[in-house]
Amino acid sequence: MGGKSRRNYTATLITLGNDHLLVNTPKGIAGMLGNKRVKPKYVILEHIHEDVVGGLHELRSLKPTVFATKEAWDYIRRHYRGLSGREGDFEKIYDFERRILPTNKSIKIGSFVIEGIPVRHASEGQPTALGYKINAGGTGVFHVSDVFSLPSDALKGIDVYIGDGATFSRDIGDQHASIKKQIEWAKEAEVPEILFTQIGHVGKTHEDLNKALKEVAPNAQALYDGAEVQLSPGNPGAHFSMEQAAKIVEGKIIVRAKPYQEYAKQAIYFLGDDHALGLYVEGYPEGPLSAIV
Repeated sequence: MGGKSRRNYTATLITLGNDHLLVNTPKGIAGMLGNKRVKPKYVILEHIHEDVVGGLHELRSLKPTVFATKEAWDYIRRHYRGLSGREGDFEKIYDFERRILPTNKSIKIGSFVIEGIPVRHASEGQPTALGYKINAGGTGVFHVSDVFSLPSDALKGIDVYIGDGATFSRDIGDQHASIKKQIEWAKEAEVPEILFTQIGHVGKTHEDLNKALKEVAPNAQALYDGAEVQLSPGNPGAHFSMEQAAKIVEGKIIVRAKPYQEYAKQAIYFLGDDHALGLYVEGYPEGPLSAIV
């Protein structure tokens, strides 16, 4: 199926200000990113199957920092020719910064805070599969693909669940939980928003699938390749004293001592002492600058 009914990608790009975090790198990911005109600084990998790492070599020219478990890096190093379809040295094919990601420990990556959570998916003897808790500007996201079961507290405090929608109501063996089962997990944890990607074994159009999803959970939605959704609840706000607000309205520039980087170049509520004055966009100042004290 094509158009909105094309939903093959496991990859999700999460953007916060000028920071881009890419989850997973299937084949063709460079073209998808090119269409969006973005160059992610950071990449995290969930497991070692082709739908997650098959396009990792395509990112060489972008020079991202890529995070995965030591097990996953060891596996990729042993099987990189088959995964990438390329001959040559591993170091040249994967010529970017490669880092080992600890599990069950929160780490800061750019503007994001992430925690890799081991989940049940991988076959016996394969590297551990991960789901990720991602804090993006105060919004808690849990992203996971090809999952059969989660730890009991994995979705605690999560605002958005992004899962793999391989099948609608029937599990696949002991590796893929159905959409309905994942919805049950999210309902039990009272997750407000439920999204599904990579829906390869559901013979429904985008419209019919979303209609079926709404019957199961009104807050569930199927995505398609290239879809964009807003994960945060709304526009951020910046508070100013009425004196500062008046100066901005007059066209004078306010330079912050503390960077507002994560919200740069997006609409922000312009808040005075007791009410919202409107929307504005903060940019990066270009020098040289002089200060009047």
